[in-house]
Amino acid sequence: MAKHLEKFTKPFQGSRIPFLLAEVVTNGSGDMVDLICRFANDAAGTLLGVPAAELKGSRFTRMHDFRQLPALAPLHTVAFSGSAASFSYEAAGGVLTVTCYQVMYGMAGCLLEPQGESPRDPAALMADNLPGAVAVLELSREGLRCLSFSGQLCTLTGWSRQELLDRFSRDFSALVDREDWPALLQALLDAQREGHPVDHDLRLLRREGGPLWVNLRAERMRTAGGATVFYAMLLDIDLSRRTLERLEENQAQLAAAQGRLDALRDTLPAAFALLRIPKDGQPEALCLSQRLASCWAIRRQS
Repeated sequence: MAKHLEKFTKPFQGSRIPFLLAEVVTNGSGDMVDLICRFANDAAGTLLGVPAAELKGSRFTRMHDFRQLPALAPLHTVAFSGSAASFSYEAAGGVLTVTCYQVMYGMAGCLLEPQGESPRDPAALMADNLPGAVAVLELSREGLRCLSFSGQLCTLTGWSRQELLDRFSRDFSALVDREDWPALLQALLDAQREGHPVDHDLRLLRREGGPLWVNLRAERMRTAGGATVFYAMLLDIDLSRRTLERLEENQAQLAAAQGRLDALRDTLPAAFALLRIPKDGQPEALCLSQRLASCWAIRRQS
């Protein structure tokens, strides 16, 4: 799980923005009975009055009075519904505003902010500090519209906010690589019909340079009048995706080279064998040419 969560935690390692990941523990009835801290940076530890190293892997009910757990009930809703929420929580460092969003099913990412110090809109705080862009998308018979988006979408694509509004807000598919649009549309239609979340890789067109691979994760917010509104997060996976493509290309080249080597070996005018001879023991055949293999088989049958 740690590797899977790296893309969410890496932007906050060493960051001044207090951030932690909380996994919700439920009983057989689906009620929240505990929270496990899967990640916390030093800034979060300072606000909560517990060193980050001690927070990681700890259970809330073992470090605090279990009667304080109901105050964190919004985390339960967010972790299993995919929605976002903001609420107040009284910690050792004072009253905090907790802005949370679903990282994966059963787990919530939490941005912490002291109350009374430089107050900000919690929704803006969350959108500005998520490790990726967020957008609200509306799918209808007319196509896919982008109702709103965070500034990170400008960073990912290189388009200015005004350019994104002018070019892509009414037709978000125009921002998606043409080859990837049919599969994305099908994923959204399936989610619209069946109600499950979307987890789909695609390429976005950048203002300069080639397309950028992103992972789109979306939850259905509402459906009305034949249109479905999704809350979506787009994470930059370009480096990992292109590394995988290069690895697959290298493996294909290696397989092709192995095929050519096998063909050459079988066309040699003489029998060919590659043997491994240990210090003590019988020689072991690593590979035989087709001619030698046939002779060996005939000899064993006679």
